[in-house]
Amino acid sequence: MASPHHPTTNASSELRLEMPARLDFDAARKLIAHAQQCSATGKYARLCLDFRKTQHLDTAGLGSLLVVAEHFGVQTQIEIEGAVGMVRQLLDMACLDEVLAHGKACSLDPTRPRLAKQN
Repeated sequence: MASPHHPTTNASSELRLEMPARLDFDAARKLIAHAQQCSATGKYARLCLDFRKTQHLDTAGLGSLLVVAEHFGVQTQIEIEGAVGMVRQLLDMACLDEVLAHGKACSLDPTRPRLAKQN
């Protein structure tokens, strides 16, 4: 089993990073350092951020994902996989899929699914 942030590669042009159970400030610093190393040692067409084990995500964790994207650049397709529950909701609210995929801020598209209002 891969350790948190340890790369798993299926091909030389793809990198898969397993996110930790808690992507908080400390884990975010480690993720950024690891992303710097990976981006410096190779060029990847695709980066998969695997959130299957992640149960907690804070603002430092969200911010670290943007820094990771900067390290890999626009030539790398970045995808988020396996996020569920509150982690998925936070990623959706921040429009991280769109930001990472297109390198731009979230649009206020009325057709995009949003979280239901809580009473």
